[in-house]
Order: sequence, then C-alpha cells, then structure tokens
Amino acid sequence: MSPQDALNQLSRSGLRPVLEAALERYRRDGTLGRSSPALEDAAWDALSRLLGRRVRRLDLLDLDAALRQTRYGLPLLEVLQELNGGPILVQREQKSTLERALSETLQAVSDPEWRAALERGEAGASLIRTALNKNPEAQKNALLEDLRRVSSALNLLRASALHLPILAVRVADNAHALDPDRRAGKLLGAALEGLNLPAPLRDRVSSSVLVANLRGAAWLEAAAERALILPWLEVDRLGVVRAENDALHIVENPAVFEKLLEHWPEKSLLCTSGQPSHAALSLLERLSLSTTLKVCCDLDVGGLHIAARLKRRFPAQFAAWHYDLETYRTLLKTGSGVALNPERLSTLEPDFPELVATMRQYEVGFHQEQWLGKLLEG
Repeated sequence: MSPQDALNQLSRSGLRPVLEAALERYRRDGTLGRSSPALEDAAWDALSRLLGRRVRRLDLLDLDAALRQTRYGLPLLEVLQELNGGPILVQREQKSTLERALSETLQAVSDPEWRAALERGEAGASLIRTALNKNPEAQKNALLEDLRRVSSALNLLRASALHLPILAVRVADNAHALDPDRRAGKLLGAALEGLNLPAPLRDRVSSSVLVANLRGAAWLEAAAERALILPWLEVDRLGVVRAENDALHIVENPAVFEKLLEHWPEKSLLCTSGQPSHAALSLLERLSLSTTLKVCCDLDVGGLHIAARLKRRFPAQFAAWHYDLETYRTLLKTGSGVALNPERLSTLEPDFPELVATMRQYEVGFHQEQWLGKLLEG
C-alpha cells in the first residue's frame, strides 16, 4: 500500500489525531519513543483496535510494528513523512538549520542600524524567523529580495519623506511592492517601528492629528472648545500656531484626550493616537519655542518610544507630565499592570534613566487610563 493510501485509510479509521501526535513526538528527537498526548477517547479507541489491546499511552515502536504487520505493510516513518508533506526535521536539526539560514540572511541586510536591531531579535526579526521556519531554502531568495527592498527604503526615508507608492516604485518598480499586506510591507512597518522612524504615507490627507483649542487661523479660533481632526495637508497650510498659555498637553490615547477636553474645555490638547503622525509632528514644529510640550504616554515600551521621540525632536520644549518615577512607583502599589520585556526597554534608558531602570527591574507597565484621575488634577 502506498503511504498516501495508508494515510487516507488510517485517517478514515479515526487514527489521524494519533498520527499527528506521533509526528509531534518524532520531531522532538528523531526516535520512536513514547509519550502521553492529550487525545480524545475516540482516538485512543482507534489505536487500541489497531494494536489489538487497550492502550492509553503512545508507543511509536508499537505503532511502527503494527503498521508493518497489518494490511498497511509500511513503516511508521513513511506514513509520518506523507503526513508531514516531506522529510521530517527533528527539533535540533530544525533549530540548527533555522539559525544558520537566519545568520546568512541577516548578513545580506545592507542597512547597519536595521541589521543590528534584527540581530537583537527586534524590528521584524520574528517575521523573518517565521518565513525561514517554513522552509529555509525555499524562502531564502524571495526573503533576500524583500530585505534588499526594505533596506533601500529605509535609506531613502532617512533622507526625505516619501509617499508609500513613490517609495515602492523607487525600490521595486512596483507601486504596491511595499503595501502593508505584503511581506516586504510588513517588514518595512516593523523596521520603522523598531527604529523609531516615521512611516511613509500614501498621501497628505490620510495622516491626521487630533487637537483642541489651538490658536492661529480664524477658523481655528472659531473652533474653540471643539475636538478637531486635522489632516497633514491642512496642518501645512496653518502657518504659525499657538497654544493657550503657551502650554500644550500631549497624550497618547483618544479616550484620555476626550476626558481631558470634557474636564478642561479651554486648554490646548493634542493626541498622538499612538506613534506621532506626520501631521502631528508638522503641527508641533509650527509652535513657538516658548511653548511647553507637557507629554504623558503609556508607561510601556510603545509609550516610552513616543515620549523619547518627542523629547529628542523638541528637547527645549519637552516636559514630562505625570510621566516619571514617582507616578510609576504609585502605580506599582495598585498591583495591576501589563507584562514588559525588559530587553525592549534598553535603548530608552538614556532618555529616562531612573524610570526605565525601575521598569526593567519590575517588568511591568501601565496604560494612561490607569492614572487618568491624576491627569485631571493638572
């Protein structure tokens, strides 16, 4: 009987879950060992019928002998290879092959900053591992081309802001080559986030920023106490912008922005809605140097990236607002929070030394909503 026919008949007899468990067991060390997988009663019953005795433990040697001696007339390994769709890599071989392919692949990344982040396991490394894990040799050439395109795109974006389709044409002669649903697009997005670089846009109307109570153009003055979503195109037409009392309160989350606006209908507010958009950064650049940027974000990796980015870009105006070690220690006492990977905080320690060092120690973060009451106090 051919392996395919045997697999089909064994599956029809209820043994498919048993074979899947056997494949998983064989992958561990490449031996016909024993295990106690979590199988439904029907699967154990099917195995018991094949072996001719009641069993509740999977012994691959017994299963191999039964397949050879019954009408199937095949060794277990041939059936498992059919189930696997080809040769079976045991875990140690698979890991070795993956690490070798990963090392070779990363050497082909021409952007040094991105390559260093990938070697640390950041900025898209998981996407590369996933691709290589499926079939290292089959995936490598296509993956290398994607990495080449992303490296080129990073270099271009550091030099100037380009719309995504224009960027894609520059690096691949295809306006859709870096679309977010393609692997190259996903890699570019992960690289930009990991390197704290602004993402390219399709146009100047998709990027926007949420604000309230800004001063300047007549129509801005007329919208006092109103929440406005300004597209980048309109921000660029504003000219000089002022904040009430030269203080702009900046938060990360829209829900927090809404509560602040309800509580303070007269104060100038801006919401980044995650990483600052082109529109948000363009607007901040239009404020006078006398404007204080009072910044509060989530106390997690993403929030620290936002705060650090604003601090580096506007060092003379940046002011942490209830975003410090004292706030963090107060939140620790609540006993709630979200788990943090301390390694992902390492690059942010120069910006917030004491705060980040303590966050790395406790490995827990918090969302703005958890200290909203404190923000409402001013």
